[in-house]
Amino acid sequence: MIRVREVSQLEPPASGAGVQNTPEKAMSEHSRLNSIEKRPQADICVVGGAGHVGLPLSIVFASKNRRVLIYDLNLEAMDTIRGGQMPFMELGAESLLQDVLAKG
Repeated sequence: MIRVREVSQLEPPASGAGVQNTPEKAMSEHSRLNSIEKRPQADICVVGGAGHVGLPLSIVFASKNRRVLIYDLNLEAMDTIRGGQMPFMELGAESLLQDVLAKG
């Protein structure tokens, strides 16, 4: 299983202008962001996972029944991966990518 997350889904929301940030509010926000219910469940997170090294590595881990989270700043490549296509040529990888995406 591979989960593809965009940066915007993982970054905390920006605080509003003029809002005072107290230690209690900061701890509450920290707890909310780090709660197990909000966090994607994964065995492995591959940073730079849409690249020439990270994506094949992610696919192999996922094919071995590891829950993989791909984290990358390249949103175009992330959309391509989410669609079941490789953003670059890697012999035999696209069919395996489609298989692991289908598993959830």
